[in-house]
Amino acid sequence: TGTVNWTHVVSPNLMFNFAADIMTYFNTAIQGPKFAGNEVAALGFAPAYYGQLMGAETHKFPNISFSGIGSSGNSYGQLGGAGGYSGNNHALDLLPTLTYIHGAHTIRAGVAIDFYQKFQSGVTSLDSYSFTNNFTSEYDQSVYSEGPGWYTGNSIASALLGYPNSGTVHYILLPFDSQHYIAPWVQDDWKFTKNLTLNLGFRWDFLTPLYDRFNRLDGAFNYSVVNPVSASIPQGTAALGNDTTLTGGQTFAGVNGVPRGAYYTNKLNIQPRVGFAYRINDRMTLRGGAGMNYMSDQTTNGTTGFSTSSAYGNSVDNGVTPYTACPQGTSTPGYPNCTRSEERRVGKECRSRW
Repeated sequence: TGTVNWTHVVSPNLMFNFAADIMTYFNTAIQGPKFAGNEVAALGFAPAYYGQLMGAETHKFPNISFSGIGSSGNSYGQLGGAGGYSGNNHALDLLPTLTYIHGAHTIRAGVAIDFYQKFQSGVTSLDSYSFTNNFTSEYDQSVYSEGPGWYTGNSIASALLGYPNSGTVHYILLPFDSQHYIAPWVQDDWKFTKNLTLNLGFRWDFLTPLYDRFNRLDGAFNYSVVNPVSASIPQGTAALGNDTTLTGGQTFAGVNGVPRGAYYTNKLNIQPRVGFAYRINDRMTLRGGAGMNYMSDQTTNGTTGFSTSSAYGNSVDNGVTPYTACPQGTSTPGYPNCTRSEERRVGKECRSRW
C-alpha cells in the first residue's frame, strides 16, 4: 500500500489538492505439494482425461478417500488435499480536490476515480475420487442391502482394482476481473448565521459493471432468440406440431453485440447531502445531517459454460458391474464379464476373493 498527497495554494482563497493511493494484495494459500511434472499422468490416468484438465491441476495429487472398515465407521487416511487459492487484488484510487473560499461560503469540489482489478491464478478444487467396498463385497449391495456379506470387501481393494464408487471432476474458471468507479462531487459549507453553518452538496456515482478480461461471463437471458435445440426437434410432435421453433437462450458477454459487463451502467445515482452545525454556546454544538447513498454492485450473471463440475458414474447397471470394467456398457467388446447373463456370477466370484 502506498499514498501520495500534494497540496498547492493557488491564491489566498483557492487551493488544489491531489491524492493517490495504490493497494496490492497477494493472497496465496496453496495446500499440499505441487509437483514439477504431470502428476495425473504419472498415476496412470489416460491422456484423454488429463488432456482436458486445467494446467495447474495436473501438477497436484488428486483427492482420494477410502471408506471405513465394516460398521465401525473408522476411515482410512486420505490421499491428496485441497487445491488452495492463489490470487492478486489491485486497486488505484485518484482524488483531485479544489477548495474555494468566498465570503461565507467554502466550496469544495472534486472527483473520486477508482480502478479495481482481481486475478486468480490458482486452482481452488481438485478432482476427487471415493472408494468403498461396493465392488469388492460378496453380494450386490444394491439388491442385498441387508445380506450377510454387506460388510465384506474393502475400499482399498476397490482402489487397487480401479473401481471408484464416486468422484467429481472440476473445470473452474480463473477470473480476471476489473471494475471502474468515477464519482464527481461538490459541497458548500455555508456560514448562514453567526451560530449556524449549513452543509449542502451532492455526489454522482458512475460504477461500471464487473468485466472479465477474456469475456468469460454470461449475459442476460434472451427471450426472443431462436434456441439451437430447435433444429433437433422433429416436426409433428404432439406438443409443438409443425412449428418446432423454440425461443429463448443464454447470451454471453461480448458476443453478438451483448455488452461485456453483467449490466448497463446506471447514470442516475445522484446522491444529495445536507447537514448543519449549530453553536449553542462556547462549550456545546449541535450537529446533524442526512444523505443518500448507493451500494456498489459487484454481481455477475454467472459463468455457465465456463465452469463446470461433472460427477463420476460408477456403473451402467445399477452398481452390479463397475464402469471401469465395462467402459462401453454391458456389451463392451473383448470384455466377456460385462455380458448380462454372466455379470452377477462373475462379479460375485471376483468380489468373494476379497
